[in-house]
Amino acid sequence: VILLTVVLFFVSSLLLPYVPPILASAMVLFLGIELTFEAVWTSCSTLLWSEWCVVMGTVIACTFLGFAPGFGVGIGIATIIYMGWGVVDGVCERPLFFF
Repeated sequence: VILLTVVLFFVSSLLLPYVPPILASAMVLFLGIELTFEAVWTSCSTLLWSEWCVVMGTVIACTFLGFAPGFGVGIGIATIIYMGWGVVDGVCERPLFFF
């Protein structure tokens, strides 16, 4: 696999002019739609509602703000939600004084 990857790395510049631009654009569009569908709809049944809100917040922020700021917003939302769950679910299991 490594050998094939290295060969393709050096040969791809010779093959790329023969790939129609509409084919590359269609592939990028298809992958974008498919990955968005998988992140938003398919994960709905496996994630908690708070985790799904993190996914939706990140998708919406990336759509309207761009990738880097949207990624930052997603990290911020995840931090706030997981810290909140940690406070709500956190139980003091050990005594205050250790003797």
